Amino acid sequence: MTSMTAVMRSIKGWLLWGHSSQPNFRYFEMRFATLTSFLLAGVSLVVAEDFRELVAIPAGETMADFTTDFVSTCSTWYPAENGDSLHLLTARATPGDYQGKNVDTEALVVCTWVGPDEGDPVQDFTLAVAEAVGATSISE
Repeated sequence: MTSMTAVMRSIKGWLLWGHSSQPNFRYFEMRFATLTSFLLAGVSLVVAEDFRELVAIPAGETMADFTTDFVSTCSTWYPAENGDSLHLLTARATPGDYQGKNVDTEALVVCTWVGPDEGDPVQDFTLAVAEAVGATSISE
């Protein structure tokens, strides 16, 4: 018996109720509904917040210089370092917008810190740091 035949028999057995040769669709619908419920529950657990902000970099500044300035400023952000013993979570500047366009004039930036205890909320300093390095928010 080939592996494909074995798979088809397994699927047929899963759909059949008892010894009937006809599928019992009510049984199938019940299994399908259960499987769908588990999948949707799993998907809802992995939804994450997106702290990225789209900014226009300062006129006359290269993307490399802006990236260095943003990451450096975020990494040493005074309110985060001296507020609630926060730890740097993310400091990133990615050239371009959400579609990867305008790589010389726009960037997706994120600057987040988190507390020392598990379950502490993420603190978002993205816009404050972007403004501190001269960027302008263009997120909608």
